[in-house]
Amino acid sequence: MSERRDRQGWIWGGLLVASLATAVVGLVDWLSSGDADPAPEPLALDQPGMPFGPSGEPPPGEPPLPEGFVPNLPAVPTLAPGARPERASAEGEGRLSDLAAEMRLVQEARGMIATEPAVALSLLDQHRARFPEGALREEREVYAIEALAALGRTDEVERRYLEFREDFPESSLTERLQRVVE
Repeated sequence: MSERRDRQGWIWGGLLVASLATAVVGLVDWLSSGDADPAPEPLALDQPGMPFGPSGEPPPGEPPLPEGFVPNLPAVPTLAPGARPERASAEGEGRLSDLAAEMRLVQEARGMIATEPAVALSLLDQHRARFPEGALREEREVYAIEALAALGRTDEVERRYLEFREDFPESSLTERLQRVVE
């Protein structure tokens, strides 16, 4: 029995040494290749879908933001000097993961409206079912209306547009949707 354990120990030891040697060789190769950390692509501010052009102005065809516009951001608490912020609660962490999931669905759908509006609409319907009162429901509805318009479903576009106006009467996105509906 002792001889068998010794043999197994040698086998495991040999595997460990081989694994470490492979890792070291790979690391040396990677570090010496010169492209270990390629520079990131510069952000093109004039590409479609970007909120502002390089000059800080909205892209052509988009209405300018109203004067004095301030985005609806959460308040940042003021901490006493030397105080440490409280750790997020499990409930707060759950809300953040929900928001991240919402953002992934809405962003993916937004990117598909022009090329695959049916897939985009399906993703937005998933968002609507999963997050009916989610933080991004206003954006979801805008993209859903745009996807419906791309599919030529004008009756649904008009119905959803009227619901949007009812649900978000003060929305800054109403002008954008008016162009879609016309």
